[in-house]
Parts: sequence; C-alpha cells; structure tokens
Amino acid sequence: AGLSGGLSSPDSQAGNIILNATDSINISDRSQINNQVNFFDRGNAGMIEINSNTFNLINSTFSTQSFGQGDSGNIKINSTQSASIIDSSIDADVSIGVPGKGGSIDIITGSLSLQNSDLTTATFGVGDGGKIAISASDNILLQNSQIKNDSFGEGNAGDIAIDAINNIRLDNSSIDSVVTIFGQGNG
Repeated sequence: AGLSGGLSSPDSQAGNIILNATDSINISDRSQINNQVNFFDRGNAGMIEINSNTFNLINSTFSTQSFGQGDSGNIKINSTQSASIIDSSIDADVSIGVPGKGGSIDIITGSLSLQNSDLTTATFGVGDGGKIAISASDNILLQNSQIKNDSFGEGNAGDIAIDAINNIRLDNSSIDSVVTIFGQGNG
C-alpha cells in the first residue's frame, strides 16, 4: 500500500494493511509489508495492523515511511499469547526534509521475544518521530536487539514506554531515544 505517482493531494490517505487470524500469523523468509508515501507525493501513509493469538516475524520487514509530504503510518501488533520477532526490523520513519510526523509502533502481547532485531521510529525531517509502546502481560526478552527512537533532523525523537507484568530482560541489547549530532530536536 502507499501513495505514489506525484498525483496525490495533501489530504490523501494510503490504505491500511490489516491481518487478522484467530490463531497465528507467521511472516518469514525476507517477506516485506510496507506502507509509504513516495517521493514528491502528498498525504499520509496508512497503518499496518496485526491481530492474532501468536505472531512470528522471522527474517522479514515491516515499515511505514514518508518520503514525500505527509505522516508515516502507525504499526500495531495485538497478539494475545506471544509475539516473536527474529532477525527482523519494524520501522516507522520520516525521511530527510519531510514535514510529516513519524508513525508509532505499538505492541500488546502476552510475551515478547525480540532476537537479533530492531524496532525503530526515526525522523530525518522536520516532523517529530513517533512513540514506541510495548505492553506484555508476561515477559519481555531482548537478545542482541535494539529499540530506538532517533532524531536526525529538526523534529523531536518520540517516547519509548515498555511495561511487563513479570520480567523485562535485555541480553546484549539497547533501548535508546537519541538526538544525533546532526539532529536539532529533543530526545
């Protein structure tokens, strides 16, 4: 999904991508789900939403991005029992010079395992980066992974909120909200 072709108007909205399953959703083998506003286009990217009992993202990518004039879409993962993100990336970004806002990443699950993966919201433009919110009714495990919210442009980096009823464990992992050397916004 997305906007492209230079014919969109400022109030254009790309369609949402929604996957629903009563049991599991498995995405693997370099699969990609993207929703974006392309260069020279105006309008907002749509969202990506997952609703399932279990969710597995393996060696794949989810992204919502704005390269044109508009906001990046949000990414929502609602997985009742568990979510495993392995060797993958989930990004909601705003590109260089773009006035739009970055999308948010929201994960609500029983337990989350993030292995060799990245969850990133970033702004390289004028707009603020989106937030990252993770809520687990059991445990959260990060192994060799990053959760980051970066500002490389004029916009502010967004907030990161992580809540688990039982344990949050980081092994060789990081959680960062950063304004880089070239950024002008707040972390």
